[in-house]
Amino acid sequence: MEARLQFDILPQPDDTTCGPTCLHAIYRYFGDEIPLSQVIREVPSLCGGGTLGVMLGSHALARGYKASLYTSTVTVLSRAAGVKTRREAARTRVPMVDPGLFVA
Repeated sequence: MEARLQFDILPQPDDTTCGPTCLHAIYRYFGDEIPLSQVIREVPSLCGGGTLGVMLGSHALARGYKASLYTSTVTVLSRAAGVKTRREAARTRVPMVDPGLFVA
């Protein structure tokens, strides 16, 4: 039986805060009511915008969570979604969730 977690994800305020916005949803799932603006402010960002998984994981660790970082590729994610060939991948929308962070 497949279990699905229900996350309440707020709209991200701009094009570069998807990582902190998703991390915020995880915090809320566990009852940690930190404001999204605070997560965005506290998670370091890259000069051109965006974050790295390690930055999100470090924030979670600092708040007392356990965090494990994993690396993956679009090929691996496509195969996990049932896409078998590059041609099929080009025609298929693969849902992308940051595969690099697991917080518990």
